[in-house]
Amino acid sequence: MSLLLSQTEIEKNIFEVVINFSNLQIDKKEIESSLGYPEDMIPNHFSELIDEIISELKSHNWYVQNPAITKIFKLNPVAENKNKLFLLGRNILQAAIGSSKSAIQFIANLKENVDRFTIDGENDLLNGILFEIYFNSNGKFRGVNFKNQYLHYLLNLTIDKKYKKSFLFIENQLNPYSAELFFIPSEDSKLINLNIVFVEKKNRKLIEYEVQSIKYEGKEVLEIEKDSDEELYYEPMLFPKFKEKLISLTSVPEKYLKITTNIEINESVKILFPYDALIKKS
Repeated sequence: MSLLLSQTEIEKNIFEVVINFSNLQIDKKEIESSLGYPEDMIPNHFSELIDEIISELKSHNWYVQNPAITKIFKLNPVAENKNKLFLLGRNILQAAIGSSKSAIQFIANLKENVDRFTIDGENDLLNGILFEIYFNSNGKFRGVNFKNQYLHYLLNLTIDKKYKKSFLFIENQLNPYSAELFFIPSEDSKLINLNIVFVEKKNRKLIEYEVQSIKYEGKEVLEIEKDSDEELYYEPMLFPKFKEKLISLTSVPEKYLKITTNIEINESVKILFPYDALIKKS
C-alpha cells in the first residue's frame, strides 16, 4: 500500500472524535483507507483501557492527564487496535503541548517509551505523534503554528532503523506541502541556512539590531503584515531568544538550522524582531 497522498486525499482524512462525558459515548467517523488507518477509530463505548487513556488525555486537566500517561505502560501493544494507537499518539503530544508534565516526560524519553510499540516494523503510536505536529483535528495541514515544540526529541529516532517506516510515513504525508516547509523530518534531513540582515540601531548608549531581512536560498521569507501607513513595532529579545523564535516559526530544529548574518552577533546582543511577523517559505 502506498502512503503517498495527494493534497485532496490528505484533507479528506478527518480525525474527529466528539466525547459526550455524560454517558461516556463517542461519535465515531470512519477513517479513509488511504492514510493506512481504515477502520473505525474507536468503538461507541469505553470498554478498554486504551479508550479510557485517550479520554483522560483529552480532559485538558493535568491531574487527569498525568496518571493517564502512566497507564500507557499497562497496554499490550500487540493486542491493541492500530487506529487507537495512532489516536493515542496524537493525544500524548496534545497533552505535552498543554504542559502535562508526565506527557512531556514521555516525549523526552521517547525511544524508551515507544520502543515496545513497534510491531513488524510499524509503530502506529509514533505515527500519531508525528502526524499531530503537522495536521489538525480534521486531518488538514496546519500550514502555520505547527506543534513543533518537541520535534527535536522525535528527530533523535531518525538514526534508528527500527523507526524508519514512521519517518517514511510522515515524509509521505508532508510531500504535497514541501513547497511550504523548510524542513521535513527524515533520516536524510539537511541543514537549513537562513541569511539574516540586521540594521544597527543606537538608542542612547544602547545598541540594538533590527531584523530587516531573512532570506532562504536567495528568496525573502520574512513576512510582515501591515498597511503602508501603519507604524511597525518591534519585539526586543536577546539573541538566544531570537534563535528560539526562528526555530518556532520555521519548524527547523536547532541542530539543522544555520544562521548567516551580515554583521557579527554575540549571545548578549539585543535583537528587534517585527511583531506578528512570519517566516514563510512560500
